[in-house]
Amino acid sequence: MKNLFLPRFLSLWLILCLALPSPAFALREIQTRNSGAEEEDLKQALRGRASAGTAPPTAGAEEAQGKQEMSRRRWLRSVGMGAMGVLASQIPGDVGRVKIPPFTPEVLTSSLDNYFRNLGRLSRGSWEQVNLPYAAASDRELQGAYEAISNLGGTMLGVSFQQNFSFAVHGNPSTYVILDINPVVTEIFVPLFGHLFERAGTRREFLSFLLGVDLSQEEVTRLLEPTRREGVELEGHLRSVLGEVMGRVPMEEKFRRFQEGPLRILHDEIFQRLERSGRLRGLRELQGVTELEEGVRIPRRDIPQKALELFLDPREILRVRRHDTSGIVDFVQFLSEHAQASWFGHRRGGWLSSEENYQTLRRQWIEGNFVGVTASLTDPEALAGIGRWVQETGRDPFSMLYPSPMWGNG
Repeated sequence: MKNLFLPRFLSLWLILCLALPSPAFALREIQTRNSGAEEEDLKQALRGRASAGTAPPTAGAEEAQGKQEMSRRRWLRSVGMGAMGVLASQIPGDVGRVKIPPFTPEVLTSSLDNYFRNLGRLSRGSWEQVNLPYAAASDRELQGAYEAISNLGGTMLGVSFQQNFSFAVHGNPSTYVILDINPVVTEIFVPLFGHLFERAGTRREFLSFLLGVDLSQEEVTRLLEPTRREGVELEGHLRSVLGEVMGRVPMEEKFRRFQEGPLRILHDEIFQRLERSGRLRGLRELQGVTELEEGVRIPRRDIPQKALELFLDPREILRVRRHDTSGIVDFVQFLSEHAQASWFGHRRGGWLSSEENYQTLRRQWIEGNFVGVTASLTDPEALAGIGRWVQETGRDPFSMLYPSPMWGNG
């Protein structure tokens, strides 16, 4: 059945390529830990930019650009481990193509504003396609893909939700376009997670905020970097650890934390920006109801909030998904794709599988590398619009298109 979609897939890819000044992949900088390798890498990157259509720099200009880029990298490493209040005096005067301001609350707010600004410009989809998103990646075996795209750079485009965060970590793109026909993915979950990346300087803070439980570092390791035990399934292990840590906090207290945390962000940060952009009107005007499970029906306009409740509010999970007696079914699936790297001994894992991966993703979000687009992958006009935007804004050529296993349905 997948072969039936191949010609259409190739034609869509061709649209993206033809919309760019050059279909060739530009060489991009690869972060290394060896300063000598970094210097050589920078020279290669500069030559790559020249081959992509810019005039080759003079020797003096190349040296200046190299120093500038090295300065940028040193600074990113210094702030990438959760420093939220960097003083302006600590930042180099010019840190590359885009000046990166300190990670203050104002800057974090502007990164979310920038995300919604681009989303409003590029999206062609509507709230008519609203649906519950997948809490876990629809692809379950991604380790080979992580190896294949390692430090690929360029501009990447992917469909669906959190597997795109993992691709961004390993591919090191300058821009990552997350496209989905379901607006709950691009207009609710992606920006909400991005805002949490900004607030949470570590994996421990991120998971503690989501779960409504103050996790210890040892508990984070048991959840995300577990040691495999004979006769124990990974999901069984995760369910056991989650049940243990969540049992420390009464249900009503977890619900209060959910209301004052993720749910408040949804209303105060996400919905307000959708309101200003005019896109919230389409959600409010939605008619009809949808059946979540047998006998459980809600108005379609309530799906975005219900999706968040079914992911993070144990009371709502227990009420709606009565087959799950723990209230943590989706969170087990969510964590398993990150924990399997350690459990099965894979070289690479998801964006939460290591602290280094999380810090990389957090930096990418704060730098403004992510762009959300609500549209169908089968909409040629939407893809052409993305291609024009990439060209007009001087972004790098496309290096990867990830359609996800569900793309044929969009």
